[in-house]
Amino acid sequence: MTSMYSHAHIPRWAADVLVSLAVLGSAFVPAGEYARVASNPAGVLIAVAATLVLLPRRRWPLPVLAACVALFVLAGALGVLNPAFSLATAIAVWNVAIRTDRRTTLVATALAAFVLVGTGIAVTATELLDARIVQYAAVIAFAGAAGDAMRSRREYIVAITERARNAEETRESEALRRVAEDRLRIARELHDAVAHQMAVINLHAGVAAQALPDRPTDAQDSLTTIRQAAQAVLREIGTLLAVLRDDSAGRPRPPAAEIGLGRVDALLADFARDGLAVTVSARGAGTRLPAPVDTIAYRIVQEALTNAHKHGAGHTAELRISYGSDSVDIEALNPVAFHVFDPATDAPAGHGLVGVAERAGTIGGTVEFGVRPPDTFRLAVSLPISSAGTDAPADIPDTGPPAPARISAPTSVPDPAAGAPS
Repeated sequence: MTSMYSHAHIPRWAADVLVSLAVLGSAFVPAGEYARVASNPAGVLIAVAATLVLLPRRRWPLPVLAACVALFVLAGALGVLNPAFSLATAIAVWNVAIRTDRRTTLVATALAAFVLVGTGIAVTATELLDARIVQYAAVIAFAGAAGDAMRSRREYIVAITERARNAEETRESEALRRVAEDRLRIARELHDAVAHQMAVINLHAGVAAQALPDRPTDAQDSLTTIRQAAQAVLREIGTLLAVLRDDSAGRPRPPAAEIGLGRVDALLADFARDGLAVTVSARGAGTRLPAPVDTIAYRIVQEALTNAHKHGAGHTAELRISYGSDSVDIEALNPVAFHVFDPATDAPAGHGLVGVAERAGTIGGTVEFGVRPPDTFRLAVSLPISSAGTDAPADIPDTGPPAPARISAPTSVPDPAAGAPS
């Protein structure tokens, strides 16, 4: 990610050349009776040494500052003080400020200023407030403040750049998460829309093929059922596609058809017409459920009866619905063909039971399924009522990943020849 604050930097070698020229050049600038470096070999050597000492300042900022201060003291002791030495020390202080923390900068700046002022007083034999002495402290303090300001600005730029990068990554991850959740929701809705009707079509297609030669009336009835089931599938898919293609951009939509346990009687009538006899028992009926819970409960009942119709052995099923004060419990049982359970090979196939677990998990529900001896497949779901608000939309709530299903330890499972529950 390219920062909006990026700018061109001077190459290090160019910066070193400029610093060296500045320090050496200032060594030959007259600065009063105590600055005669050009005519003093010792002063020239110390100025060259100060220039060389500054070269590794990026790697060793504090040792370089200590060396520059020592060279300033040496120049004062030899009587060759010159702006070159105070300039070299100021550059070292600035380097420390941009490469260390503020506390280190304050301590290093104060010590350097103290040594330079003390050396100046000792060499010039003047008072503390003399202009020649004050300039040492001013130059060092300014260098430390400038370096600290530059370091703070760099840290600020790094911080806001990192914040922008994190925000961009968060937006991308949130978008990917929403896409994944939408895919799961669409897959569940599509499965609910077509699974039962396709099972009906498959069943009656087989009946029609067998009855056509000898029982044309039964074949005609089966074909009529197939046509009705196909029309229902088309209606469901059309409704789903209309929602997916909706580009209302937040404008109010027409209210969707309400789906809930109140439509179970019509669902049972459909299954009865298709040849599945369902025995229903309900306790605490009449309890008003929040829309998300009601929708999920209906879809789970639909999936349970679809599995019983597709994989059941006796074309019968039992449905138990229990309404409690804080949960609604659904239990579906149906006979199946069975064999000895082998955990290495016997596992639920398809996506129906996975969808049941995902739907229940969106509101904190739990799912258990397995085969009870001798030959009964059981699906039990408990949906909490309090976790879903009454103002939530009727669609499946988008509240995070579903809770995993708890699979009871069966002793037998459906015969693979008859098909595994989906």
